Parts: sequence; C-alpha cells; structure tokens
Amino acid sequence: MAKAKAETFEDLYQRLDSKEGHKIVYGLARSRERAMRDITQVRLMKDKEGRVIQEEASIRRRWQEYFGQLLNEENPRGDLQDVERIPGVVEEIKEKEVAEAMRRMQNGKAAGPDGIPIEAFKSLEEAGVTMLAKLFNAILRCLMHGERASLSQSSKVKEMSRNAATIVASS
Repeated sequence: MAKAKAETFEDLYQRLDSKEGHKIVYGLARSRERAMRDITQVRLMKDKEGRVIQEEASIRRRWQEYFGQLLNEENPRGDLQDVERIPGVVEEIKEKEVAEAMRRMQNGKAAGPDGIPIEAFKSLEEAGVTMLAKLFNAILRCLMHGERASLSQSSKVKEMSRNAATIVASS
C-alpha cells in the first residue's frame, strides 16, 4: 500500500515539474480562488430613480430601504366570514397542543399579523407555552360569551385582547 502511494506521488511530482504541471497548479489555484469568492457580493445596483450606484454604503442603504418598504407594506385583508356556531361544549386548548404546534413551526419565517416571530415564543420555553395556552383559552372564552370581531373592527379586536389579557393575568 505504501509503495503504491509513493509511486503515485512520484508520478504527480514529475507531472507538476513539467509545463503541463504548471497549468494544472494554476487551474487548481484559480478554482480555489473562485470557490472562496463571495458570489452574493453586489458591486452595482440601481437606486429608486434608476441611477447606477457603486459605493458599498449606498448599496447597503438601498437594500435596507428596499426590504424596509417590502416588509412593512400592508396587505389587504378581508373580513372574516360569519360561520355557524357549533352547538356543544368546546374543549379548552391544552398546553400539550400548544407545545406541539410550536414545535412544528419553523424558525426564520415571517412573523404573523401580531409581528411576533415564533422564535420569541420558543425562547420562553415552558412559560411561553403556558402563557399562550392561557391566552388562547381566554380568547376562546370571550368568543363563547358572544364577543365577535372581524379584522376590520380593530377596536373590537383590541378590546377582546385586553379582556383576554385581564383573564390571563388573573389566572
């Protein structure tokens, strides 16, 4: 085994000493240099008016401006449709169900309408699960007592949230 390895290296060294070997070394160095380049680096970009910008600080500002506008744009939302109530008892939401739902949610996704990313709730661990289960059950109780709201009735939603927060705080 050692003899075969030594022969292979000897053959490689002889090829590298030739003119062809210099081309091989140059090609390896070039491919390694390309592999180490940051291909996501942006050197030119257009601003809002369509002018080309080259300075790194200007490009960074433009990206910040672009994503700020993109991520803070309000999307149209329709009213929730009225649905028939289901007769009978509605079971409370269990902490185990909340923990399972949180476990299935992927990190790094956009936050929902509340603006709170799932990582914030996950970082609270057991306390976060307990808090969310209490909040969901408080909202459920508010809804069971006839408090209804659509997304367009923001004052009613805020009132329901305050009522639910009061119930969570007192339990």
